[in-house]
Amino acid sequence: AYEASLFGARQVGAIHGRMLLASTVASLVGPSILLSLRGQSERKSLLELVGKVPEDKFLSTFGAPMSELDQLIAAKSVTISKVLAVLPGTPDPTPYIYDTTMYTLAGLASVAVLAQFLVRPVRKDRFRD
Repeated sequence: AYEASLFGARQVGAIHGRMLLASTVASLVGPSILLSLRGQSERKSLLELVGKVPEDKFLSTFGAPMSELDQLIAAKSVTISKVLAVLPGTPDPTPYIYDTTMYTLAGLASVAVLAQFLVRPVRKDRFRD
């Protein structure tokens, strides 16, 4: 009914199909983007924490030099919680990992609201039933 009142009943099937396609693409791509942003934030926080650990303490704790950090992170041998155990008194960055993700989500929601307000019915002279 929404599409028919905006665009006319004649092409409502094709219009609805396009809206479903856009919705499906958004439901598949959106979470991937948000997960990627969260991963980037987590990696950034972990690298900042590792930068505060002395080289010798890192070697004795994790059994590998800092030059192998990428492999250790991939194997989940180095995590934020494990690095925090080496650095007592250091603030935990975990509650702030989702900040950029949530700001991005809020921005995308704002764009969606703006786009919805920009949708206007088809002019009466072009409207076909």
